[in-house]
Amino acid sequence: MSNETRQPAGVPTGGQFAATTHAEGAVALAVDTKPVHEFDSTGEAYDQTQCDDTIHDGDVLAIPSEGVYGFLYQAWPIAVTEQHGDLHSANLEGLLADNPQYVAAADQAKALARAAAHI
Repeated sequence: MSNETRQPAGVPTGGQFAATTHAEGAVALAVDTKPVHEFDSTGEAYDQTQCDDTIHDGDVLAIPSEGVYGFLYQAWPIAVTEQHGDLHSANLEGLLADNPQYVAAADQAKALARAAAHI
């Protein structure tokens, strides 16, 4: 048997039971973090994205020695930093508008670059 207060018959709002106060549940939002692969040079990063099966589409690429950060867009390593070395440079705004599934990877790469003071 429930001890919730019922609404009187004929009341058009509130449903069967009167509103009660309750504590909000704890909510933890998951952050979409991508794997980060660190390399000694942009040349190595480019080469490894083409042949290393552990590097996947959307993974983040970090080349701190050159101040270059980016992500793998399909088969192309794309830099999010002004410096791009051997990685491709791209119109990120247009690329991400057309491919929103890469926004999390680009944002994560930019955050790493900011933390390293390269953005």
